[in-house]
Amino acid sequence: MPMDNNALAQTQPVEPDSIVQIRDLCVDFFLPNGVLRAVNHVNLDLPAGKITGLVGESGSGKTTLTSAVLRTVSNPGKITNGKILFEGKDIVSLSEKEVRQYKWRDASMVFQAAQNSLNPSM
Repeated sequence: MPMDNNALAQTQPVEPDSIVQIRDLCVDFFLPNGVLRAVNHVNLDLPAGKITGLVGESGSGKTTLTSAVLRTVSNPGKITNGKILFEGKDIVSLSEKEVRQYKWRDASMVFQAAQNSLNPSM
């Protein structure tokens, strides 16, 4: 019996091209002597099911960008523009309760020298 392609398409989950989409993101730090823009209108797609590395010079905004994706930008920093979409949902606009759920279920970061913090023998 020939397989119905339409039925097959309905039963297989569709993987999104990108699990995280960052659009026009800005992160500013409000300092006593002025505003420092640490992330300047960044656009980035992170593909689903892939390992992605973020590289750049010291002070180029890598940690601030990843902190924004995790919604952990510390004071006096603030996301001032843009969207961060996780599976199509804008995490910039989430409530604090929703952010906690997002960080518990969906998002985490492995820092440099992870072997020092991810020790299964401890």
